[in-house]
Amino acid sequence: MICGLGGVGKTTVAKVAYNSNYDRFDGSCFLANVREISEKHPNGQVYLQKQIFESILKGRKDKIYNADEGIVKMKDAIGNKKVFIVFDDVDQLDVLDSLIGTRDWFYPGSKILITTRCEKLLKSYERHMLFKIKELGVDESLKLFSWYAFAQDYPLEEFKMLSTEAIQHCGGLPLALYDLGSFLSGRDMEIWRSKLQKLEAIPHSRVQKNLEISYKSLDDHDQRLFLLIASLFVGKDKDYVIKFLENSDLHPTVGIQNLIDRSLISIDDENKVMMPPLIQDMGKEIIRRESPDDPERLCKLLNQCGLSNCLTENNETDADGVDLPGTHLPEDGLVPALGPNGAKRPYYQDFPEIAVLPYLGNSLKRRFVGLLSTFPLSGGLKRFFP
Repeated sequence: MICGLGGVGKTTVAKVAYNSNYDRFDGSCFLANVREISEKHPNGQVYLQKQIFESILKGRKDKIYNADEGIVKMKDAIGNKKVFIVFDDVDQLDVLDSLIGTRDWFYPGSKILITTRCEKLLKSYERHMLFKIKELGVDESLKLFSWYAFAQDYPLEEFKMLSTEAIQHCGGLPLALYDLGSFLSGRDMEIWRSKLQKLEAIPHSRVQKNLEISYKSLDDHDQRLFLLIASLFVGKDKDYVIKFLENSDLHPTVGIQNLIDRSLISIDDENKVMMPPLIQDMGKEIIRRESPDDPERLCKLLNQCGLSNCLTENNETDADGVDLPGTHLPEDGLVPALGPNGAKRPYYQDFPEIAVLPYLGNSLKRRFVGLLSTFPLSGGLKRFFP
């Protein structure tokens, strides 16, 4: 299972793994956009089952009227074949279960690869390998951005400072680096400066939309908890945050774990609540967007959570911050976000001792994979594909 933020490169890595190994199996299928299809397509689960059936059986079609029937037919048709199936962008376990039933009827040697934003998608007792991808560091971000902006792995001399500023807006997210680098490619400095100034005030719409998928998958309580953490508690001790919010209706202990599982926050080695800069910007933008003309929108969010008693009578609260008694926040009320220069390098859980995914061709779309060449991802994949 490959997990991480939206736009961090999960699908790209899964495609490389698929393209490198599909011919080693009796049948294979790359099932893209599982979440979107299952939500929006009429009878989406049956539609996805038909795709699996036709791909693995080389175009053979069969009528499937419901998901239960589809599972039975697939078991009969492919239960004796060594198959490789990629489920891209899965966010609900019941959707996966409805597509393939129990995993024990697959033929020995078959492989299932899942990309997801939810680290705890699979049950703890299910045996599986986990590859967790995080954002790129500064050096890797600059290289990837430069490929899209300049068709080389370093910026032009006259654009060095602007390129450094550009990657600060991307927070190490490959999707953001791709979008911004592609937009700025071939543009003059005036356009560069104008675009970067705009990003100071307004997050990139496509990246924002992609990241909001994880936010929208939360229930109402966890959404409000996320917005509060994005606005007030980044960099604060996890135990302090839980204690501060324990009298609200947010159930912070389980809520924080839900946000961790969705890769929206993390807990660092000092037990502090951390959040990628682009995710924090997304949270603030959601608050602003929901009440664009209300200078006290954050105050209202606190009221909704039953935390109005946190505000002092003389305190002025606005969208940029709030003064909370008993905390040690700076004067503007906001804990500084983890800046781009503090962004961590990607890491891949469970396989720290093995190198590496090879550099793969000259396609700009695959530069991201090449940048992973210093990390132990392919070692894990080699264990996945012995």
